[in-house]
Amino acid sequence: MITEMDHFSKEVCAAIGCYVYRLIDPRNGLTFYVGKGKGNRVFAHVNEAVSSIDGETFDWPKNSDDSFKLQTIKDIHNAKLEVIYIIQRWGLDDDTAFQVEGALIDAYFGLTNKIGGHNGENGACNAEWLEAHFKKEAYADSPANPAYIIVKIRWDTVNNAAGHNQAERLYNACRGCWAISAWEAEHVSRPYVLCAIDGVVQEVFHVEKWSPANGIQKKPKFIFTGSVAEENVRKIFKDKKLPDRYCKKGSQSSFLLGRCE
Repeated sequence: MITEMDHFSKEVCAAIGCYVYRLIDPRNGLTFYVGKGKGNRVFAHVNEAVSSIDGETFDWPKNSDDSFKLQTIKDIHNAKLEVIYIIQRWGLDDDTAFQVEGALIDAYFGLTNKIGGHNGENGACNAEWLEAHFKKEAYADSPANPAYIIVKIRWDTVNNAAGHNQAERLYNACRGCWAISAWEAEHVSRPYVLCAIDGVVQEVFHVEKWSPANGIQKKPKFIFTGSVAEENVRKIFKDKKLPDRYCKKGSQSSFLLGRCE
């Protein structure tokens, strides 16, 4: 019987650098997880009960035992089988690995990843959407515009949010909780929020109040209470693309302070 591989040698870790990997369920041959990492990250999901592997430590959420991913791994082991590790690309820089990981997450259906593919602005889409998207004009930053904050979310976040209709789900998905820096917290009173999906402003909300979220966090979290903005403000931003400055390649920030020139 072949013993399941559970780590790379130091020589291999040094040689392959940053990589993107897939975990395959041997029961059906399907990829159930896509990730990126260095060293022995690819093995960490199966070795979640081990605090360190060859000197590398991995932190797991307290509820990790209930996650779909780890339950899939447990089911594979209960069937006396072993997870198949595929290194999809190796020798990558961090930015390239981020892009490759996002493309694979978009490509494989039914993954156990909690987060979808990165950079929705240039992710998977149909041809009609792409044509319409690039015909849209970006709004112009102007000193005459009201002060605002940009919140970037995904359609799957909207679809999973509470609400009786799409408008309510969009509002609830956009309003919080957002972890922000101390400097941002000083400016969080800005009266408008632009809710952007795939680089386009889907709605503009007029903020009545920003409130700290409950609980103790390393970084303060805020949510807002408000309503759809006045029509004259919506006309400035709604259904228009974000300016390029807010769509930098590889940016993972979902909470941005708008600025005018």
